[in-house]
This record gives sequence, C-alpha cells and structure tokens, in this order.
Amino acid sequence: MGLFSRKRVIGTMQLDFLSQSEVAVKDEVPDATQDAPYPLWFAFLYAGKMLANFPPPSGQHVVSKGLSVLSSRVDPNDPLAHNGSMLGVCCERPLDIVPGGQPAPCVYSGELFYKGDSLLVNTSIARGDEDHFHRAAIDTVFEVVRRRLGDKGGAVPSAALGYFAVLDKYGCDNFLRNLQFAASAATHGAVSAGWSA
Repeated sequence: MGLFSRKRVIGTMQLDFLSQSEVAVKDEVPDATQDAPYPLWFAFLYAGKMLANFPPPSGQHVVSKGLSVLSSRVDPNDPLAHNGSMLGVCCERPLDIVPGGQPAPCVYSGELFYKGDSLLVNTSIARGDEDHFHRAAIDTVFEVVRRRLGDKGGAVPSAALGYFAVLDKYGCDNFLRNLQFAASAATHGAVSAGWSA
C-alpha cells in the first residue's frame, strides 16, 4: 500500500478553453458516494494543486483576491445562503461556461485518483498566459461543482471561503499542506450539502 501501490482512477474533468473568456467542460467526476463526496474532493484538491504551482504573481495574490470576493458575499454562519456563481472569484476577466464540440487551443485537465488510501489529483495544463488560465481553471472547477449541487450549491462558496482564509494565513506554495486544507474544506462542503463526509 501507500507509495508503492497502484493508482486507481476515480474520474476526470477536462476544461477546453475556446478563448480567454469561454470554456467548455467535460465532467467525468462521479457523484458523491458513501466513500467520498468526489466532486467536492476534486474541486478543492484541484484548486490546491493549481495554487501551489502558480506562475508569478504567486498564488498568494490569487488567494487574497478570492478571499476578498467571497468575504463580501458569503455568510459563514449560513453556508447555503449564497449560491452565486464562482466565476470571477479568482479570475479577473469575464468567463463563461459554454457547450463543447470544437477543438480548443488551450486545454486543462485533472484526474482524481486513489493512491493507497489517499485521494489525490493530477493536473495537466496548457502553456501560454498561465496566470489567466490557472485562475480561470480554479473558478471553472468550483463553478461546475456548485452547479452539480443544485439548491445546495452554496456549500461550495462557503467551503471555498474557509479554504482561502486558511491559505491566506498559512500560504499556498506547499502542495502537501494544501491537500490537508483541501480535505477539511471538502468535508465542510459535504456536511453543508448534506452528504456524509
């Protein structure tokens, strides 16, 4: 088990950026099961991985922006009260999720997998304007999961507010630490959404 165990892929998500302002999404992350709230795990692990590998300016600036935006929208005492879009939380330019079906010049993806008992994520990114597309990828993944939760989608911005707050305090350049914080955020979101954590 552990380091030498084979990885078991749970699901993937692909983000096809058709332009700087339009992204098509292929979401193959499974719904929550008794094992884990997989969409929430994916979203927070993905964000943590992207933030730890951010090009200059550092992910810390992105975390501060996200914290500022969410602090003005989310009531931490009522996690489901704000069920608004996550697009624009990290990304500083307009962004829309659109239907796919055409070749994309810029593709990001993530793979959710178990390695032993640990749930992890691999990411693949395109080259070119990483500052913008990293931000856009984080917002898109959060928004896709928020929409999947329907009327309980407020669990995503609420959990993201807590995630960004702890990353703002402790930094986001250490991926292993980000994973620990991601686990707490995903659990918080799952409990708020009524999923067993």
